[in-house]
Amino acid sequence: MAVVLSLPIDPYALPGYRPRRITPPWDADEWEQLRGAFEDGMLLLQSSLEGRPVRRGDAERTLHAMQAAETLLGRYRP
Repeated sequence: MAVVLSLPIDPYALPGYRPRRITPPWDADEWEQLRGAFEDGMLLLQSSLEGRPVRRGDAERTLHAMQAAETLLGRYRP
């Protein structure tokens, strides 16, 4: 009969372990563009769900921002 002990393993205690730093492939300006497009899209969606009228200019601006963000993300798709 075998006895199995389960001990928590601390990866930092393992010899040679180096945590990977994950960095996004886009720069700060591109990140702001993505964040802005997401926020604009969420605000537009919230207005629509609450039954508030959405101005045409807001919808077009959000659409263009989201299309630009989609293009940006498409460049980094594996």
